[in-house]
Amino acid sequence: TTLNIMSKLQALGTNFWIYTSFILFAIVIIQILLSLIPSKRKPNELKGNGTDMNDLMSGLWKVEKAKKLYRIIRVVHPDSFPNDEDKKKIATQLSTEITANKLNYDKLLELRKRAENELNLSFPWEE
Repeated sequence: TTLNIMSKLQALGTNFWIYTSFILFAIVIIQILLSLIPSKRKPNELKGNGTDMNDLMSGLWKVEKAKKLYRIIRVVHPDSFPNDEDKKKIATQLSTEITANKLNYDKLLELRKRAENELNLSFPWEE
């Protein structure tokens, strides 16, 4: 009787894996067939929401320029003014704003001019 029970369990296990493999095979076939059916969307809908590529590229260019211009944080850092409390206070405020706007090129240019005027700094590079 124990041998009979063991043979039934083996048959059940074998059948389980056979059924599972058939189900997975059917799912794969259905996915392949669905991928072959052409989409009913219009070509314009596939492109997205109408983003202008010129604006996108301009924005990416400005981000790259902002990353380079972010170097001003080294010159404007408050530790650069250990003996002048007024400049140290201004440098603290400017470095906080620079960090907050590290990818905003236009704002970084404005902060650079402020640093040049308020802290009497010059930057050895041109952006």
